[in-house]
Amino acid sequence: MATPLPAAEIADAGRRLKAATDELAQLEERWMELSGTIEAAEAESAS
Repeated sequence: MATPLPAAEIADAGRRLKAATDELAQLEERWMELSGTIEAAEAESAS
């Protein structure tokens, strides 16, 4: 069985996970913005 991590390591891992989750959310939002811009440009060029 695995040895439990010290509380400080668990807290650090939790902070890093939150930072990664926050960054992912920001990147997903940016991706959606860019996707919308691309779709609008494609629709405009098609008409």
